[in-house]
Amino acid sequence: MDSFKDTSVALVGGNNYPLFEDEPPAWLLRWWQRPVQKGRAMGSLSILDFGEGIFEISPGYVWGCNFSIKRHVLLTAGGFHPDGVPKERLRYRGDGETHVSNVVGRLGMRTLFNSLASVRHQVSKSRMTKGYFEQRGFAQGISDSFTAIRHWGGATLPLSQQLRWKLAPLRSAIRSSLRSVAAADSVERERLAVEQAMAIAYQKGYEFHRREVLADSELLTWVLKENYL
Repeated sequence: MDSFKDTSVALVGGNNYPLFEDEPPAWLLRWWQRPVQKGRAMGSLSILDFGEGIFEISPGYVWGCNFSIKRHVLLTAGGFHPDGVPKERLRYRGDGETHVSNVVGRLGMRTLFNSLASVRHQVSKSRMTKGYFEQRGFAQGISDSFTAIRHWGGATLPLSQQLRWKLAPLRSAIRSSLRSVAAADSVERERLAVEQAMAIAYQKGYEFHRREVLADSELLTWVLKENYL
């Protein structure tokens, strides 16, 4: 890919156009239509539309369904962390490609959006429900607990740091509600209800993972592995 000819570029992504299996509910379409960066994006569904062209973006907008990285950078990062695990092994979930993206940022290397690298991403009917977004929030809470434990080198964090990691999504959802619920139409109220349910599930996932790690030294060893190659 031409984008990688620049030696400062480590990571490239493109649009992840949604291929909806069925007509999305109105609240989901409202969420998808909200402006983000140069277009619109929903990380919970891994869909993104930043239009046409080639330009620099945050590595946080390159997701696993459309993720191109230089081999030596991936090896330097120690590979991807586990995240695609079955439900019965959720305690072993990590932070996936997010870890690699964070390493790209820390190394000061560039991430490019290239619309020629775009894909169509399947969004099944089962993922267009409140229940799915709650599951997604719970899983993200586990991933962020994993990230925090690795960052701090253990499962016991200072209380101030625990609150910072755990409550940020809840605060965001509450602020969003306070700003708009009074004037919201029925579609927006439904969207806000899903967003709040997802934030609550996130906190439950974070707390679940922290309890599991504190109770099992072998799980802590797994979380703190140098790499998973």
